[in-house]
Amino acid sequence: MPFKSKKEKLHVADADREMLQRISKARTEEFRRVERARILLHYADGECARTF
Repeated sequence: MPFKSKKEKLHVADADREMLQRISKARTEEFRRVERARILLHYADGECARTF
């Protein structure tokens, strides 16, 4: 069971979420951009940093 973040949930617009999802799954994107996209998506879903 994942931990829930105590911080306020990050609100991401639909267009931004689609872009972050595309980046997070890209195989030709820089690794640091992929990791940042994944982190932002996790925060937007309300997950705690310890779970990812």
